[in-house]
Amino acid sequence: MSDKVGIQTYLEENKVSVRIDSAATLNLSRFDPHFSKAKLILLGETHGSQLNEVLDINLFKYLYKHHGVRYYLAENGYGMGLRINEYIQTGDTQLLKSIFQQLDGSFSYTNENYDRIVQLRDFNASLPPHAKITYLGIDIEQRTGTGIQAIRRFLVMDTGLYPPSIKGALLQIEYLSSKSFTSAMGFCAYFHQAIQQPRLKPFYVDAFNGHYDEVLLILENIILRNELYRNNSNYLYKRENQIAKNFEFVMNMYPDGIFYGKWGVFHIWKNNVANQNSSFVKRSIAAGHIKSKEVVSIPIFYQDSFYANKNDQYAATAITSMIAPEEIQSNDSSSITFLDL
Repeated sequence: MSDKVGIQTYLEENKVSVRIDSAATLNLSRFDPHFSKAKLILLGETHGSQLNEVLDINLFKYLYKHHGVRYYLAENGYGMGLRINEYIQTGDTQLLKSIFQQLDGSFSYTNENYDRIVQLRDFNASLPPHAKITYLGIDIEQRTGTGIQAIRRFLVMDTGLYPPSIKGALLQIEYLSSKSFTSAMGFCAYFHQAIQQPRLKPFYVDAFNGHYDEVLLILENIILRNELYRNNSNYLYKRENQIAKNFEFVMNMYPDGIFYGKWGVFHIWKNNVANQNSSFVKRSIAAGHIKSKEVVSIPIFYQDSFYANKNDQYAATAITSMIAPEEIQSNDSSSITFLDL
């Protein structure tokens, strides 16, 4: 038997085909041995494809039901994740609309992504109180305004009641406008230093009522995003390092958690691919945050597919990266084929 015939035989014996209209009844029991030992399961996409959103929500539901996955780990900043999670827990439609105003101009600013988050909310609302999901972001804070809003939400009382030594800074948070990017960034840099001053730190710890470390993390990610905006020569290297650090943070918050999320495919590789810089997954493994066998990476390859191009008014544009190799191309009527590689 030639190598090519052997590969084709293996692939035929280790695949599951799914039509898009049946994705809601996804059955991936063939792959349960991989999922059952995982702490992190990542779907790797080319951003902006409608099918990705359908697959994402139904894969998450499958993993929730069969493998106890309760944490959705998103390619959002930590502050953005907090705000989206607030919507998922409350159903506040005005909050979701406000969040999407912040996403204008990004790959996330699509009707399909909006509907996906609404579906996460509806799914969460159907669950008993002891088994709700949690939405988390671990990317750098791409939207400064949303990060600042998340910090505001941690304040537990009228800022006028705080000690004079921190009152002024907290009042600035209440009234800071992200419309002035320069002033917002200047404040974040100042506040990041201020809350760590030994003399003032205990007051800030009290002010943020158990969320001090999260405030510090959001500020750190806002500041790094600004640094990379001004000098992006090491953008991928620094971004992936920070995401790995943010992932360690949430793993420490939820030590028994099993996490799932949909990310740009270059983030999810467990090994270097071609000339791509190392992913946050590989760095997390190297740092000992998680073991390689505890990570399941699911890259999406495409065949005759299109994405909404944010740089061309979201026009349908042919996907030219992550094209399915000849060995895994399909000629049947299935929308999606899962292969155990």
